[in-house]
Amino acid sequence: MAVIVEISEGVGLITLDRPEARNALDPESLIHLKDAWAELGSHKRVGAIVITGTGEAFCAGMDLKKTIPMAQAIARGERIPDEAFAGLKAAPAATLQLELPPQPVIAAVNGHCHGQGTDMLIATDYRIAAEEATFALEEVEIGLFPRGNSTVYLPKQMPYAKAMELVLHVNKGGWSADKALEAMLINEVVARDDVLDRALEVARRIASFPRPAVQETLRAMRQNFWAAGRHEAWLAGLKSADKVMAELSSRGTKG
Repeated sequence: MAVIVEISEGVGLITLDRPEARNALDPESLIHLKDAWAELGSHKRVGAIVITGTGEAFCAGMDLKKTIPMAQAIARGERIPDEAFAGLKAAPAATLQLELPPQPVIAAVNGHCHGQGTDMLIATDYRIAAEEATFALEEVEIGLFPRGNSTVYLPKQMPYAKAMELVLHVNKGGWSADKALEAMLINEVVARDDVLDRALEVARRIASFPRPAVQETLRAMRQNFWAAGRHEAWLAGLKSADKVMAELSSRGTKG
């Protein structure tokens, strides 16, 4: 299973488990990740959720070898296998683009966090990273639109110039954990061996609080944060992503 779900002491733990692919998200793992958020989000015993990865990466983003050809085929009006289509369709929910769980989500960034991994990270509520972690949005460098949360969330979460530095991938290799902390992308930097323990500690503390107080506070914070229109911004980004993919698909057909 590419996504492992566990529940203990009021905390739900999601582990991305494709270390051989740096926990990149393929259609199968997107479906399982979507289901994991839904399962934990509706679980009455879960007061907080932690997401992490196995191996040296938190999440390297989309598995482009599998997802790009499929997206290009769709852009050309071609049919793809049902399971592959279901995986692509699950991507927005899997990476927290459309809806967030009612519980706080804590990211335990054990290593590299790139592409859709960073995109998912910036939808979480508290972020703890290993000293070795790196953060990057490389989409524009390879001719893709940073589809998802980054163009919606980043301008609201950090100074505009810093957001542009990350989303335009100005620095080859992205940001170090220290730079991400300085830019307020993350909350804490700890030793790699302590990342998950620290995240679970934070999650257990929050889960021990009265549930209605936590969830209503979280709901109010999110609602006020998105008063300017999150859904409209996400739809605008979706249109831009479709334009870029259509152009990329057209070039592939001509070439």
